[in-house]
Amino acid sequence: MVQPLNIRTIKSAVEGSRQYVQDEKIQIARRTITRFQYADRWPDDYNSFVTSEKSGNLYKDPSKFFRVMHYKPQWYARKFIFRPRAKSSSLIRQATLEAYSIIINQTRQIPSITGLYGSSFKVMLDGKLLSNIRQLDSLNDDSITKIVNTAPYAGAMEKNKLYFSSLGGVIYYAAQTIKRKYPQLGVRFVYERASAIQGTNHKYDVPVLSIGTRTSIIDKISKPGKNHRRRDRIRRSKRNA
Repeated sequence: MVQPLNIRTIKSAVEGSRQYVQDEKIQIARRTITRFQYADRWPDDYNSFVTSEKSGNLYKDPSKFFRVMHYKPQWYARKFIFRPRAKSSSLIRQATLEAYSIIINQTRQIPSITGLYGSSFKVMLDGKLLSNIRQLDSLNDDSITKIVNTAPYAGAMEKNKLYFSSLGGVIYYAAQTIKRKYPQLGVRFVYERASAIQGTNHKYDVPVLSIGTRTSIIDKISKPGKNHRRRDRIRRSKRNA
């Protein structure tokens, strides 16, 4: 006699199907990677992602990735992504050049920006101002790069004129873009004291985009204008002192 289906039976069948599909995905991925490694077409060190290449979806240990995926059959429809693990120095250089290009190109598209602001973007490597962006070739895996604008009103431009545009500020926009594209790197956009930035000759806080490894840089992207009231109060108190 055929037993009628009940909710428990249906749920069990669905869960079993999800587990089967997920395990098949894992086996196909493992076989494909192994085949490419035997053919010297895939490195032993690579990063694994699920769904998208965001930092929260990154697994550096392939064994852990496949183990977690096995115990997550409900993720059967999520995409597996595998990327060769490039040297950190190469990634930092590439991300810095891309961020600099984004900033320059976006600045040129905003007619209200003056020539001084547009020409005051500088690149720093390990705390030293570079005279030529080609000097990035000398960075190493532990290097930290920074993109700054040394104009006295650079912070105000990000906060007042650019924050309310579709970009949200050109440096802020570049920081968000690089963070999404390079989840394996640390990306930080904050305002730093002018005295800490080589090449500045004013007292105003400087917008700084920093890029490095995740062990060197703690992710933080602050919206332009955040805490500006606190900074203004501090400046006024110093002037009145």
